[in-house]
Amino acid sequence: MHAGKPAILMLSRGIESRYHLAAVIDRNIWVRQDYIEPGYAGRPFVMWTATDRYHGKAAPGPLRWVVVQP
Repeated sequence: MHAGKPAILMLSRGIESRYHLAAVIDRNIWVRQDYIEPGYAGRPFVMWTATDRYHGKAAPGPLRWVVVQP
């Protein structure tokens, strides 16, 4: 609300299974699951952290690979 735009809610599998926030809070969601597209939120996501262990030439350490839906 401070920025004048709705926040994106990041939901882990554990938090979602415990509280079912994706069904309760009307916000865009960001989910995490290594390599396989997650379905645990029960609805479409806008962002997905596919891995935070990707290695490439762009950085000396691991990179976070995030998929963004159009």
